[in-house]
Amino acid sequence: MTLLKNLCTKIGSGATPRGGKDSYKSEGTSIFRSQNILDWRFSKSGLAFIDDMQARKLENVSVQMGDILLNITGESVARACTAPCNLLPARVNQHVCIVRPDRAVLDSDYLLCVLLSMKQQLLKLASSGATRQALTKEMIENIEIDLPILSRQKEIVSPLVAIQREIDVLNRTNGYLYEMLVGLFNELVIDRDSSNWTNGSLLDIAEYRNGLAMQKYRPDQDDRGLPVLKIRELREGTCGPESERCSSDIDEDIIVNDGDVVFSWSGSLLVDIWAGGKVGLNQHLFKVSSSKYDEWFYYLWTDHYLGRFISMAADRATTMGHIKRSALKQAVVKIPDKRSMANLSRLFSPLLDEFIANKIQSKQLEHLRDALLTKLMSGEIDISKVEVPTPPNSHLCD
Repeated sequence: MTLLKNLCTKIGSGATPRGGKDSYKSEGTSIFRSQNILDWRFSKSGLAFIDDMQARKLENVSVQMGDILLNITGESVARACTAPCNLLPARVNQHVCIVRPDRAVLDSDYLLCVLLSMKQQLLKLASSGATRQALTKEMIENIEIDLPILSRQKEIVSPLVAIQREIDVLNRTNGYLYEMLVGLFNELVIDRDSSNWTNGSLLDIAEYRNGLAMQKYRPDQDDRGLPVLKIRELREGTCGPESERCSSDIDEDIIVNDGDVVFSWSGSLLVDIWAGGKVGLNQHLFKVSSSKYDEWFYYLWTDHYLGRFISMAADRATTMGHIKRSALKQAVVKIPDKRSMANLSRLFSPLLDEFIANKIQSKQLEHLRDALLTKLMSGEIDISKVEVPTPPNSHLCD
């Protein structure tokens, strides 16, 4: 076992630019925050930028290719991913630690897998200090890891790298599919002027079923229950071991399955198609469905109004911004005539079906990756007996 501080050329967190959020710009040098760091992957959601002057002041926390980004405070403590190459140059704030391996002895992908495999240990460590969950520089430096030779490190994590590459391809494909769906929807529905079409509202084309306060519906002793889908889980696209659970005996209308549209109408407003398995819907989220119209139609119309809803929620925000059901009633939609709808569905439905299938496959691969992680890192599975395809690029940096 070797101490991490002896295997890295840098272990250190950043700082919030002077002026706080007011210093963030729409472009410039990226600054990575805890909300951007998810397990295995970097999220661009809420990505902030700073100007050249602020970037120079934070030069000592510049991110380099191959760096591992580790969250060290708050609810997201112990999450880790590889720094995204396409967003460099970048800096980190005080909630994110740069862990830079010495490439001569420690492979970057191996280091990431080590940190992810010991997440529960890191969470326990973070809770051992003061009142706030936090990993200190000293804690990270004194992490002990097994250190096989460099070639063996790469061999051990090669299946995980290959699976993650497949996940990345599916996610990128879905990014293109989403852009295509929105572009076609704007062209063929939003901007189309047809006298045969009628006007309605979002409430005319779909049912927006609110969730329940699931703390009132805990599973019985003999009931394993269902994971509870909250805003956080919707944002991250998955329910983890720490997610709350609710009774399995809840109304079917409150159960969300793969492929269902979910709309968070309070707090962090977002619309997405769920692919994280069967879950119970918490309050502050709508399950969106329709007995009259195809899924592409009500999903894209709801998504179309998301920007307006976010602005409305921000205007009335006190502690947590939200929209009222009346906003759905006031959201005007164009409803095509029967023939036009059939023609549009022949175009949109296959694209959305592929989008959903990719999301589900991506989640299945994530489960496989996570199941393999501890077994590979502990040596329970002998990698020499596993035939692994070589990914296009052997590094997890994207």
